[in-house]
Amino acid sequence: MTTYEALNLVIGASQCALIWYGLNQMRDASKNRDKALDDQRAALDALIERTAASSKSLEAMLERTAASSKSLEATLERTAGNSKSLENQSKVLEELIKGQEESRMAFRAFIERMR
Repeated sequence: MTTYEALNLVIGASQCALIWYGLNQMRDASKNRDKALDDQRAALDALIERTAASSKSLEAMLERTAASSKSLEATLERTAGNSKSLENQSKVLEELIKGQEESRMAFRAFIERMR
């Protein structure tokens, strides 16, 4: 084997080693990307589960709020009815008070005439 052939053999072996090293680096990088992608998928799945749980919780809260809102509306309607009833009672009491005052005045006038 000549020096030229030996040199070509060393260069060829070096190129093979370099290609082998590059392929191993690419394989390792691909494994790392796959692992990172799996981790991202797991994190995304966990986020989706938390979002679904939050969504269910929010829906339940909205249902409770709707029920509370209906109850509050019913209470307001009753309160409005009670307010009207109180206004009517107040008018009746005012009329009774006026009637009592008129009766007192009439009674006083009667007593004055009797003297």
